[in-house]
Amino acid sequence: MSLIGTIDGGYYNFSPLSTSIFKANECASFVLRTSDAVSNAILTSHTWKNINLRTLMGNDMYDKYDLFMLKPNQQATAANQPSAWGTTLDDRLTVLNIQGLPFKNYFNSSTLTTTSSVIFNTLLTRLGGVATTGNSGSILTFGKYQELVDLTIFYSRFVKNPAGNYQTQGTVGSPFPHFVFSFEIYGIPKEDVEKK
Repeated sequence: MSLIGTIDGGYYNFSPLSTSIFKANECASFVLRTSDAVSNAILTSHTWKNINLRTLMGNDMYDKYDLFMLKPNQQATAANQPSAWGTTLDDRLTVLNIQGLPFKNYFNSSTLTTTSSVIFNTLLTRLGGVATTGNSGSILTFGKYQELVDLTIFYSRFVKNPAGNYQTQGTVGSPFPHFVFSFEIYGIPKEDVEKK
C-alpha cells in the first residue's frame, strides 16, 4: 500500500509498511508513564516536558533520517483502579491523541503537518486486574523540527459531552488511573520516500 502526498513542493510515493523500515537495525523504543507527566486533575491529559529526541534515538539515527515513524505498541494500567472513574461509559470509550511532533498528513495535500494525531481508540475498563490494550496498528509519521519536544497524550470522547465538547469528564475524587504507554520509533530510509 502506498500513500501519495506532497512534501516540500514535490510528489513522493511513501510506503508506510515497507519491510525495509521494520527490518532496519535502527529502532528506538521508549515508555511514557503518566505518573512522570504533568497531568490534569482527573488524569485525562498528560504532558512530558523536554524530551530530547537526539538522546532518545541516538546521534546516528537522528542525523541519518529526516522522517520517522512513531509506532504505538501498548497501553497498560495496574490493578486497584478506582471503581468510579469517568462520569459515563462515553467518558471511557475514548480516542487517545498525541501532540508535540510535526505529524505528516498524507491524505490531505493542503495540510502536510498537523500538531496532533490519533494513537488509537480504546475502551478503558473499570474492572480489577491489569487492563492492557495491544498493538493499535497505528503508524504516525513525523519530521524533524527540533531536538527538545513536549509530548502530550490526551483522551477525547467519541460523542460530545453534555457541555457540547469532546472532553472526557470525571471527578477529582476519582481520577482516571495512571497508564504506561510504550512506543517504537523507526527512521524512514530515503529510498522509501522517492521523489516522483
